[in-house]
Amino acid sequence: MAEFFALLKNFIGFLREFKDSKFLKSSKGKLLFLFVSIILTLILALIKNPSLLQNLFNDEKDDLENLLNDEKDDLVSHCKPFYQSKYNNIGELKKVLRSEAKRKEAQNFFDNNLRHRISNYTSEKEDHIIKILERYVVLEKEEYTNSPDELGGSCISFKSSNKLEDNINPKKFQEEYCASDRNALLAKRQEEKDKVIITELREYEPKLQQLAGKKIVNLLLEKPIFEEDLKGRKHCGIIKFSILPIQLKAILIEDEFNTIPEVKGVDENDNKGEFKFIILSEKYNWDYESDDQIELTGEGANISQLLSGEDMILNFGETFGIISVGTASCEGAKSSENKRAEKRAVTLDQWLNQAVRKHDDLKNTERYTLNLGQYKRKCLSKTEKTKQQTALQRRVIIIGITDRDKDVNLSQALRDAIIKRPDLSFDIKKYSSFDLKRSN
Repeated sequence: MAEFFALLKNFIGFLREFKDSKFLKSSKGKLLFLFVSIILTLILALIKNPSLLQNLFNDEKDDLENLLNDEKDDLVSHCKPFYQSKYNNIGELKKVLRSEAKRKEAQNFFDNNLRHRISNYTSEKEDHIIKILERYVVLEKEEYTNSPDELGGSCISFKSSNKLEDNINPKKFQEEYCASDRNALLAKRQEEKDKVIITELREYEPKLQQLAGKKIVNLLLEKPIFEEDLKGRKHCGIIKFSILPIQLKAILIEDEFNTIPEVKGVDENDNKGEFKFIILSEKYNWDYESDDQIELTGEGANISQLLSGEDMILNFGETFGIISVGTASCEGAKSSENKRAEKRAVTLDQWLNQAVRKHDDLKNTERYTLNLGQYKRKCLSKTEKTKQQTALQRRVIIIGITDRDKDVNLSQALRDAIIKRPDLSFDIKKYSSFDLKRSN
């Protein structure tokens, strides 16, 4: 430090001699002298008070820490008492955490933004809408950590990004109406107004053609407003009404298939399995005496578009495996119908493989077939009438594996899960088989 002060003293002496030079009297010389003086002043100030430099860097550090803390405040955490040892690999654990986090975010959004706006609310309608909301939830900046509160627990932290605005903004309509009979009773006029509403909504969404009129009217966000015109015409005016697009989407999906999540069972060693059931609506069934044809309300149908559609594929996004179920109705000999049910399971598995292999994150998903065999009830003689009566015994059923312990006996856990849930639209005790096989 003493050598530095000696050098600084000599430099100041040089400046004193330099200030009388001809160069300093020029404009360039004056600028140079000013610049050197400023640098010298800063050096002296830092020597006298070194903390100035430290404070400068501390301010920058504080700004960076504040920015990181703000980003951390935006993160949402979801923790579960999951032990990594329960799973075959860390990827399976992450998949379960991610799936539950999405559902939790969707539930929170529904509670805060939609619950009070849903017309004719039911718990089933809520469940359908939440399933739709899940697909719009994107988990950004995912981090996986051990739970700070529960030994052995695991957490996912993330920034939630969703794209729901278009689905929560009402779609508004207004249509002209004049009573066909101005002296008709109120009930008659209301029936005519409902027909106007139903017609307009079916034009807006042609898929509503297949829904009953009463179900369509139940889509309305609130009671329609009828504004009579100002020209004095009795019972003539404008009907104003609105719907929520996301509620409409839920109804349309429900008309195609029903999804039942969180169906849980255990094997004989108490290892757990959790499943999601996707059951095509009653209008679909396996064609009578066919193992590769589907009927839609009694007519032949191709369901490849339904199986590969976004609404169906999103059911498989967070699953470990997909199970294709084969069933047969009570007609025919037990041995031949059991084989038919098995072939139907294999056919459905092939259709699903064609649908999921187009998606990189799904093409390696485990696939299984489940042969339930023949429905065991005695049948009447084969007629066109009995064929229609037994259609529900030939349901089209898909099962997703959403969670499982590492050493679970999947067949036992699945059987236990189905027996515990009477709301699955089919009863395995009434079928002659339960044969689960890996297909890939």
